[in-house]
Amino acid sequence: MHRITRSLLAIALTLAVTAPLGAQTKTRLNIDDPAFDVKLYEKAVQALMDRDKDPNHKDDPSTPSKNGYKYFEEMHNGVGAASSCQHQNEIFLTWHRAVLLQYEKALQATYPGETDNLMLPYWNWGAKPSGKYYPAAYEQPSSPLYDKNRDPETPEKPYTNEQLRTMMLKTTTWRGFSGGECKVGTCSGQPCAVCTPKFGAFESPYHNMMHNWTGGWMTDDKTAAKDPLFWSFHAYIDLVFDCWQKTQKITDVGCPDCPLRALPGNPTAKDVKSTAALGYTYDFKDTACAAPALTAMPKVLALASHQKKSTPYVVDLTIPRPSFVTAHVRLEGLPVFADYNYSGRVFIYPATVTLASSDADFRKKYQVDRFAVWGLGDTEHPPHHEASVTADVDASTELDYLAKKQPGTKWKIAVVVDKPSAQYESTRKDASAEVQREITFDHVSVIYDRDYAKEQQ
Repeated sequence: MHRITRSLLAIALTLAVTAPLGAQTKTRLNIDDPAFDVKLYEKAVQALMDRDKDPNHKDDPSTPSKNGYKYFEEMHNGVGAASSCQHQNEIFLTWHRAVLLQYEKALQATYPGETDNLMLPYWNWGAKPSGKYYPAAYEQPSSPLYDKNRDPETPEKPYTNEQLRTMMLKTTTWRGFSGGECKVGTCSGQPCAVCTPKFGAFESPYHNMMHNWTGGWMTDDKTAAKDPLFWSFHAYIDLVFDCWQKTQKITDVGCPDCPLRALPGNPTAKDVKSTAALGYTYDFKDTACAAPALTAMPKVLALASHQKKSTPYVVDLTIPRPSFVTAHVRLEGLPVFADYNYSGRVFIYPATVTLASSDADFRKKYQVDRFAVWGLGDTEHPPHHEASVTADVDASTELDYLAKKQPGTKWKIAVVVDKPSAQYESTRKDASAEVQREITFDHVSVIYDRDYAKEQQ
């Protein structure tokens, strides 16, 4: 009998969470989009809240779409000392996706014929808000979306869509993105997810810090869903999750058979691995998923200068915003000599500081890396250069740090060549100073997000 019941529940769940064959995919919009019907959304949310005030209403777990707001609030927050939500593990994202879907279906069922196509809106918290701190719809005291407990930590949000985009592109594995490993285990005689606690790159710091920044109920996972903003906040989490799956071509989810606790129908992670299969998508316009996130990020040149210069070669640099994954200082037109090797150093230092490449403290503080050019190894040719090459010095770590801490500030890049050395005894008497004067650069630039695949064609 137990097996038959579970089988029927599985069938019911499939009907509930999977889009019917041939059904049209619906789009979740930004709540600030003029095309989104905020009034209808408020009406549906109010209907859920009114059920909690009705003494004749009783929640029915077997029919979640007919329950009140508190039912969904407790689905996330739990009852008593422990929350029901999953955090700090690899089913963090799938669990929250399933909860959002249950809430959305309840909203759609509030006024049959009117709210059937109502979709849960997202709050684009990586962009400038339409209200003072949040979307304007959530700041109206007369709205059911308003919560007086909200208190933003600072006037400015801690993260931008550019930073989210960078995180998505840098994080290439499921557990790296979502969290610690989970396995199917047994808890109190029932199947459950047994997980190793570990934050994924998305949950910490981005998700966690934004919960704290929002303030009020949102600062605690045992109270977060009391605030109606929670649902639009996590819809944006789901949007970024969906975007990351598409960007990294991730077709499966971690621990696909892990049960998603506290959810009706006993769904597992694999039941919510695809938004398309669930019948919805997002309007990705102006979000962390906007171009170039869904395609390869373009090669971007900065500091372009085609004037041939000798060492030291110094150019100005304005620190960019953190919207890139890699950054390389590219040196083009470096001469190659027949029998001389040479090396050099690349420095990135504040515009207010004087270049002192021979000073040990300066090198320790501002040197990015070294580069080297080897001679052709042919003593039959004179020491002047016979060819030219391009060298890339990886400055990703340094510029990523500066972009996060000091975007828009003025710095300088300096390329300094050390004294050349002869490859053979027969040329050691030759004046290396003469060779050094021939070491010039055709072009020095910064390449953000270099396209390795294109360069190797």
